[in-house]
Amino acid sequence: MTDSKYLFGTCVILIAFLYAGLCLKIDVGYFNDDARYIMSACSLNQGQYRDLELPGHPLNVDRLPGYPLFLTPFVRVIMPRWAWLKVLSIALTLSGCFLLNTLFADSMTPLSRLSLIAFFGLNPTIIKYSCSVMSEPFFLFLLLLSFLLYGQWLKRRQAWRFWLISLPLSWAVITRPEGLALLGSLSGSLAIHREHRASLKLLIIPALILSSLLLCNYFSGSSPSGYLQQMGQILIYLSGRVLPWAMNAGLVLKVAFVDSLLQAAIPIQNVILNLLVISGFIALGLGLVLIGFNALRRGASRQQQTLQTAQGIFVLLYFLMHIVFLSVNNRYFFSVIPLLLAWFMIGGAALLASMDKRK
Repeated sequence: MTDSKYLFGTCVILIAFLYAGLCLKIDVGYFNDDARYIMSACSLNQGQYRDLELPGHPLNVDRLPGYPLFLTPFVRVIMPRWAWLKVLSIALTLSGCFLLNTLFADSMTPLSRLSLIAFFGLNPTIIKYSCSVMSEPFFLFLLLLSFLLYGQWLKRRQAWRFWLISLPLSWAVITRPEGLALLGSLSGSLAIHREHRASLKLLIIPALILSSLLLCNYFSGSSPSGYLQQMGQILIYLSGRVLPWAMNAGLVLKVAFVDSLLQAAIPIQNVILNLLVISGFIALGLGLVLIGFNALRRGASRQQQTLQTAQGIFVLLYFLMHIVFLSVNNRYFFSVIPLLLAWFMIGGAALLASMDKRK
């Protein structure tokens, strides 16, 4: 156990040094969104939430305030040395390594978890956005912390542990739209396992905070949220059309499994051959993920199955949301890479074990 902790600590330290070196190559403002997050935090420091980069400084209803709210005290302290904010992103991702290691402590061996952390930390998508001032590392931290607190409550059933889940969960809901997928997954898993009262209670605080935010936007003379308008327009376009849904699903699966999880580069010019190879990678990634998820549930306790159900629902809802919004950038799958990677590794190990038994 001591050796595994030493190796884990060494692995995280090496990842930290790697990030520290690479973050110097990504300037603040490179993604545009990172500069807007900082401007939003500056606005909060002035007592309002406005688009300072737009003429007239209108109220900011297009960007959820969760991440700028987190940045606010740090922006006040380091202004205008914005590059130091990248230290926060690195710290959040490294904290995510510890949370991920703890989250799978009951279902993976120490060596497997060490490999998981190494593959996670060295994933190019994880590296790129951990070395910037983007909301992905913060949302991932809230996501893993919510799952960890949820799992601990399922084991001990103490009231204070239950309400503690609402802190990261509520913050996740006002950080990214995908926070609704997290909220739905935790509440839905309880409902599936016939804990309907706890399912409804878990919704109370996040729903109150989110609804208060949307009502404030609405009564300020603006729309409740730019995301709602965009989703409504997209759903109207997609309604009754099978082909756009299928094309969106194919693109999302390609970005999630080929570009983000497997990081496979396919330099093939022939269109048909290219599609076949991409389909093969999607089948490989999706197949092993499903095998791994199913292997985790076999022999698991009721508490573990409830947690795994929540994780499965989250990933499913996450994919459905991005099929609607058609997100074809690696950054949008930053938050599901650790879960997909864990299931992928467990699925690969389970497949190899079954092949050995047949021999």
